[in-house]
Amino acid sequence: MQQLKYLCNQMSIQKLLSCSIILFIRASNYAQDETEDYVEFNDRNNVLHGVYLGLYGHYGKTFKEPAYNLGVKFAYVPN
Repeated sequence: MQQLKYLCNQMSIQKLLSCSIILFIRASNYAQDETEDYVEFNDRNNVLHGVYLGLYGHYGKTFKEPAYNLGVKFAYVPN
């Protein structure tokens, strides 16, 4: 019975690893789309600006007491 459990665990680890590798390969194939669109960064007629806003929060326990960490990340992204 122990050997059967060991074989089942080994098979599920192999399946998980195989599926992860296949998923990674498939996702990397679609990572970049080949298009003819190109933005020239020195073109002052096409000036783009952007903003990044990120909210994050963490919860955990420290010395058996609840601990919270909340924050905001902000960035201005000029072209």
